[in-house]
Parts: sequence; C-alpha cells; structure tokens
Amino acid sequence: MARMRLDTLAGETFLRQDEGVLEQGTRLSLVTCGEQLARLLDGALACSFSHEEPEQAEEGSVVEGFLRDCAEFCDVTGLPEPLRVEMEEYFGQRLDALWRLDWLVFGGTRDAVLEPGEPPLAGRTVTLCLARSDSPSVQMDSRLRRSLERFRTAMARVRETPDEGEDSGGGLLH
Repeated sequence: MARMRLDTLAGETFLRQDEGVLEQGTRLSLVTCGEQLARLLDGALACSFSHEEPEQAEEGSVVEGFLRDCAEFCDVTGLPEPLRVEMEEYFGQRLDALWRLDWLVFGGTRDAVLEPGEPPLAGRTVTLCLARSDSPSVQMDSRLRRSLERFRTAMARVRETPDEGEDSGGGLLH
C-alpha cells in the first residue's frame, strides 16, 4: 500500500504518493469548494479514489456518501448550467460535512489512454484522496493550518447555543 504525503509548493498544499510515483507525476491539490470539485469531475472518463479508514461510523457514512456522489457525477456529461450550479452547491455541502469531521479532500486530473486501439479511448481521469487533517500522512503549510483553524473557530461559533433571552441570531455568524 502506498503511503500518502503532502508537499508544499508556493504556499499551496499538494498530496502525492511516496511510492511508485515519479517526482514529475500527478500531484493532487486541496479541493476547497463545490465548484472546484464539480470542475474536476465534469467530463471525466474515469475516477479513482483512495481514503483513510474512518474511525467512527459517522465518518464512514459521510466518506462513503461523498465518494458515491462523486462517482455518479462522473457518469453524467453535458449537464445544463442550472443543474451544474445545483451540483456545485451540493458538493459544497458535502465538502463542508467532511471539513466538520476534520477530513480533507485532495484531487487532480490527467489525460490518459484508457483503452488502446484504433482510435484509442483517451480522456481525462480524476484521482481523489480523502484524509483526516490530523493524519501522519498530512503535513500542512502555515497558510492551510491558519485556514483550518479559522474554519474550526467559525464552526464552533455556529454550533454554540445562544443564551436564553439573548437575541444573538440563533448561533449564526454576523
């Protein structure tokens, strides 16, 4: 089994496999929004996934649902714009659910020949990898670490229950 490692290049975070992948091989970047994920998956001829073993049942169901939805979206090509926007919003919600559980999503694409022949079946392939943010295989640069801390702080504020009698907006950020 290949061990996953994070590389930091120019302030961005990338995940790549330590074993069996050349230095100039495909790098996976952090996926941060539904629009980015939908763009990765749109029109892909093949999709491969890897993920760490979930520690809790809730993590397992969120990870499995996310991967299932990604695989189903890959099977559909040429979505009308309104449906594409809806999928971007949906994937944004799925990414939020993973972030709340401290999971990160990394993704990348490459062009590949899927079936040689005349003419060959060639197209874009997508690789997605899910990992917990505290995993030994994930090393964050300072920018990503700050972003994750800000997100956790914001989520803690949203989850706080307002005191009785206070008009605090129901726990929403203002």
